[in-house]
Amino acid sequence: MWRLQTLFLSPGLSAVLLFRLQDSLFRLKLLPLSYLVYRANLNLHGIDILPGASIGDGIRIDHPVGIVVGAGSRIGKNCILLQNVTIGTRYVDSEKYNNEFPEICDSVTIGAGAVILGGIKLGEGCTIGANSVILADVGEGVTVTGVHSK
Repeated sequence: MWRLQTLFLSPGLSAVLLFRLQDSLFRLKLLPLSYLVYRANLNLHGIDILPGASIGDGIRIDHPVGIVVGAGSRIGKNCILLQNVTIGTRYVDSEKYNNEFPEICDSVTIGAGAVILGGIKLGEGCTIGANSVILADVGEGVTVTGVHSK
């Protein structure tokens, strides 16, 4: 019985399921339907994962409100995202930087309010502390808090 409650009452799980539907429709080039599901997810859960983002299996989102994932972002398997995380490009509409998006490897934990921007890579198993700003690569298994830039 608790599994049904989890499925229907957990906003994080239902947000991920809606993203999976959105992503499937996007890959089938059913863009209007994909964006419709995207909008539903945004309105229901306050999570903003744009079509075109890539998220691996086993993603865990406990509190989806305020999470933003840009269209070119890549998130690996078994990652954990907490509320108000932003993952996206550093320079909007700038041809100079080609709108580079982050690559997040497997088993990365990103704390509440963290901001990950630009064409950077977060290594496998790293941990990003709450309210951190990450603008440079992070190695495997490293824990980062505060501002991390080049």
